[in-house]
Amino acid sequence: MISTLIYLLGVALGVYAVYEIFTKKTATEMTTKVLSALLILLTSWVGIAVYYFYLRDKLK
Repeated sequence: MISTLIYLLGVALGVYAVYEIFTKKTATEMTTKVLSALLILLTSWVGIAVYYFYLRDKLK
């Protein structure tokens, strides 16, 4: 039960992070956005942590 909730929370945070990447009005190239989204979706919690602690500020 608890593992299912953790999994669903990870999926929700991953989808929200990808949504944030593609809706930001930045000068970042589309290839960088796609690669960042793939990193987040393929690595689950690690990708989410990397995005929120490092990439979020770098994609401006």
